[in-house]
Amino acid sequence: MPLDTIVILFIITLLSSIIGGMMGGAILILFPSMIFLGVPVYTAVATSKLAHFGIGIGSVSNYHRHKKISWKIASVFTATAAIGSIIGAIMLPSINESLLKTIIALFMILVCIFVLLKEKLGVEEKKVRKTKWTYAASALIGLILGVYGGLFGGGISTVFVFFILLLFGLGFTKAVATAKPVVLLVNIIALSIFISKGLVDFSIGIPLLIASIIGSVIGSEISVKIGNIWVRRVFIVIVLALALKLLLFQ
Repeated sequence: MPLDTIVILFIITLLSSIIGGMMGGAILILFPSMIFLGVPVYTAVATSKLAHFGIGIGSVSNYHRHKKISWKIASVFTATAAIGSIIGAIMLPSINESLLKTIIALFMILVCIFVLLKEKLGVEEKKVRKTKWTYAASALIGLILGVYGGLFGGGISTVFVFFILLLFGLGFTKAVATAKPVVLLVNIIALSIFISKGLVDFSIGIPLLIASIIGSVIGSEISVKIGNIWVRRVFIVIVLALALKLLLFQ
């Protein structure tokens, strides 16, 4: 890969990771950029996981420093998300990726509509009665999103954020923060499988990893500083933009 192409990808990764650290969706910017610049599709999927891993490392460490992560809630999703990630990474060569992206995009649009109608959702934390169905639903959601994360993962953080808001009543900033360690685990597992299959191009991936760590720390710091109301607004804009990106520019 020419040096100028790697520099361009570094800059794109840095900027998209700021968005990724704030909310999520960085891979939906980075992945098509990699394809446009001549990276083969499966290599782009696998190598972009290094950037996704970097976003996880940077944002989780910063959100944890600010005490914004509910580790107890994150742990509810992790076991099934891990299983789903293994399934997704193994299924990558045989899955209809276009159909999967369309389903996720349509769901994201519904999420935007729901959040717009529920004006107080995520603005203030609220006590939610948790039943066995809450945890059963969380386990199923973790499995499904884990499969998607193992396959591709673009927009996975934003969908996790929505379910954390809905099921556990956290504010937006804490919901974003709590989604990050779950997504990080999904990416570690998928990345390990892709590396074992020789799909990761480290000559591209290492610069992307560095850029993503830097960008995600900046993005997560912005998220902590602006508070729930502004994070809610950013959430709506980013999720809608990412949904349209998935639908119209596959």
